[in-house]
Amino acid sequence: MFAFYIFIIVFLTSIITFSTHRITNIYNKDKINVNKYSSLIIIFISTLILLSFLAYFSKEFNLKYFIINTIYIALLILISNIDYNSKIIPNKIIIIGTLLSIILFTLNSDSIQLNGKSLILESFLGSFLGFSIMMFFYLLPFTRIGAGDVKLSALIGAISGFQKIIFALSSGIIFAGIISIILILSKKKSINDDIAFGPYICSGTIFIILLGDHITKIIPRLY
Repeated sequence: MFAFYIFIIVFLTSIITFSTHRITNIYNKDKINVNKYSSLIIIFISTLILLSFLAYFSKEFNLKYFIINTIYIALLILISNIDYNSKIIPNKIIIIGTLLSIILFTLNSDSIQLNGKSLILESFLGSFLGFSIMMFFYLLPFTRIGAGDVKLSALIGAISGFQKIIFALSSGIIFAGIISIILILSKKKSINDDIAFGPYICSGTIFIILLGDHITKIIPRLY
């Protein structure tokens, strides 16, 4: 049985890796010179580690839980890779991803979603709240938030739900702050340089997906 689990993880990791690489190249209009093999290796190893953690934290390896959250993670990895390489977050991917996430949210009620009532509404409200929060920061005169980050937050809310959207965004902001400080101190970036925020928002969301039901021990339930 263990070998079967390994096969599923490696198989899904391979699909996600090559799909992410191919789709990223479609949106890479500037044809940024990135080594093909190093990019594939980084995506493969990152995805393999994430799916391994996801499988480990799955209760008795709940296959439905694992597949649904693998789709979430694959979507977030794709968006992160596109934003990092091309500095864009495609509307088509955001729209399709948000609608798909709302549907999957209703099927994933025995995992990271804690409220069994009105799951579609909870996912929709999470999407609306995420969009509203980031829109507020986007409208500030000194903002570094881009329009793509606002749209991405709607998708993040659909994935995390109303109860956890604040935690997902907060985690993303913390990750962005830590990495930005490291880059500035190492002089690889200056304080005035723009940094793609999308990958950090996605990282925060992947973090709460991996935490699963354990997140209730960290933040109080809203209802």
